[in-house]
Amino acid sequence: MIEWSPRFSVSDTVIDTQHQQLFSIMNEIIDGMKSGKCDDKNFISSVLNKLLDYTEYHFREEEMRFNSTAYPQKAEHIRAHKEFTEQVRQKIANKDKGIPCLNATEIANIAYNWLCKHILNFDKTYIDYISRNRK
Repeated sequence: MIEWSPRFSVSDTVIDTQHQQLFSIMNEIIDGMKSGKCDDKNFISSVLNKLLDYTEYHFREEEMRFNSTAYPQKAEHIRAHKEFTEQVRQKIANKDKGIPCLNATEIANIAYNWLCKHILNFDKTYIDYISRNRK
């Protein structure tokens, strides 16, 4: 399980709430793996599509905020978003082809790199910049 803590807060209620929802989805995947549900194709489809849908929604929200300023790392941040959504789409495509798409290492990597590391390294930086440079 990955737990939300104040260190992940970007001091923006909307974005923090969305990040908490992403933690919840990741925990749903982790719980599914622990209980053997990851062998269930319906569970995998449901949770991967849920992850993709919510991250795309969340990324759109963040990217709209980038446009409120001349955020200098906008292109890099958007590229990171696209890389992540492509990874999830590839996992969905692999699942559809019958290729195993999730294992404990991948889940740990997603949880660490795409929630924790991304929030701490990317999101805190852009929120700080935006709060200092509103148009």
